[in-house]
Amino acid sequence: MDIHSAYKQVVTDIVTGVSLTFPTESLNGFNLGAKLGYRFTENHRMYFNIGSDMGLSIPDDGGDVDISTMRYILGYDFTPSITDSFRGVLGLYAGYTTLKTKFNFLGATENINYGGVVGGVKVGAMYEINANNELELGLKYEGMNLENTTELAFKSEPKPTNLHLYVGYAYRF
Repeated sequence: MDIHSAYKQVVTDIVTGVSLTFPTESLNGFNLGAKLGYRFTENHRMYFNIGSDMGLSIPDDGGDVDISTMRYILGYDFTPSITDSFRGVLGLYAGYTTLKTKFNFLGATENINYGGVVGGVKVGAMYEINANNELELGLKYEGMNLENTTELAFKSEPKPTNLHLYVGYAYRF
């Protein structure tokens, strides 16, 4: 079991394929998630992760855009030993994600939802406190390929990329 939190920087084009294209924005927010996994050997583990982004907003004159996501991810980590208590972490993951946007402009509200694939890589270090407890710190880079699931008069397929600084705690059974 792993509970983790991530600070993230998001770079994305919100709407493409339209005469109106929103500029690329940098967003700061937090991701909270839980994962359940299995360690095959001391150097190999797989996991299922569910996570949600919070606190993402793009302010603008006359309104703003609020963004939230949910991720369902299957991942693999290679965890080679560095010392008796420290391990490296190199991982790959992929899954399905949803992204919900709420546009608030000039008193009007519009909701647009997206769904699609997410994939990423991560690198970090893990400190084994004892046989059952460990802390992990690292960086994740991920990309999404999304399509709108809300009926719109235009096609919107954002392809956001995210860079996460993550910290995690794991209890091993």
